[in-house]
Amino acid sequence: MKNDVLLYAYRKSIQPSIEWLIKQIPIIDGKFQYVFVVDKGNLPESVREPNYAMEDFVRRMIKSLGVESVICKELFTVLSEKKYDYFYDGNCDLEDFINRSK
Repeated sequence: MKNDVLLYAYRKSIQPSIEWLIKQIPIIDGKFQYVFVVDKGNLPESVREPNYAMEDFVRRMIKSLGVESVICKELFTVLSEKKYDYFYDGNCDLEDFINRSK
């Protein structure tokens, strides 16, 4: 039952946020690029880094829940499906990122 509740919460709140962050990242030549999103009207508070926000969240989930948790497995599935396979914070692929984040 605990996993069912976690999956429900993940699918209703976390997954849409992760997918939104991924949509903010441009793809050039089939690869996600590192990006800064800037609202010039509200500098410097308005500078955002969707890559870093997503990667930091995934790292924190790995450290706090463990790679075998249902949340982390779902995160890994979404990242794989979206082909987000290069982590700028670590200069590595998903598998290496998971191992470095433990």
